Amino acid sequence: MFRVSSSRLAVLALGIVCTARSAAAQSPVQHPMPEKKLGHLVPAAECTTTITVGILPIPMPVPTPTPTSPLGPWPKQGDYSYMGCFNDTNPGDPALSTGATVTVRGHMTAPDCIDACLAAADFTGRDDAGEGVRGTGKYRYAGLEWDDKQNLTLCMCSDNLSPVSEQRDDSECNRTCDGNQTWTCGGIDRITLYTLPEGGHRGGGHMVDAGAVSGVSFGALLVSGLVTFGLF
Repeated sequence: MFRVSSSRLAVLALGIVCTARSAAAQSPVQHPMPEKKLGHLVPAAECTTTITVGILPIPMPVPTPTPTSPLGPWPKQGDYSYMGCFNDTNPGDPALSTGATVTVRGHMTAPDCIDACLAAADFTGRDDAGEGVRGTGKYRYAGLEWDDKQNLTLCMCSDNLSPVSEQRDDSECNRTCDGNQTWTCGGIDRITLYTLPEGGHRGGGHMVDAGAVSGVSFGALLVSGLVTFGLF
């Protein structure tokens, strides 16, 4: 018996081929009584059975990748801790005001925003004692929000959180950071907010716009002169 053991083998064709013997091999078929013959010669035939075996491609299941959800907000960076998700729906009274805004298209994350706020405070801010424009203070708040007009993650640094800005459920700050799809950075009219503990030194009120420049540290942008400043 012919047996196929592999599960990937399959019979492709089964055929029976009968081939007549040569004329020399043909012989009359005699009736048992010798004086009576059958009137015809019946050629004997040789029949062979052929089995064609091949490998059929058996489609293997392709696993469907499971989409991964963002992990949520970055929990902590240096002295700054995650405060929550806040709304920013009042154009006349923004959630964060009198501070700095920072944009680095396609490369903004929560750690980058906090570092930028520290750099902006060191470069343009005043410390709590008001000693000079290059004080060592820190902004109290660092926030990230999706700017649908510029199509980027906007970083904001400020000492002032508007009283009309209310804390929302964390799920409403569901836009991923444009610099890292693992973490969330606010949303449209929603700010992912980080704050210093009470008593932290804070900076002053200048705007910093890094525009579309990316791939370098915020400090390097400041030194290079690629950053423009404006009061607001």
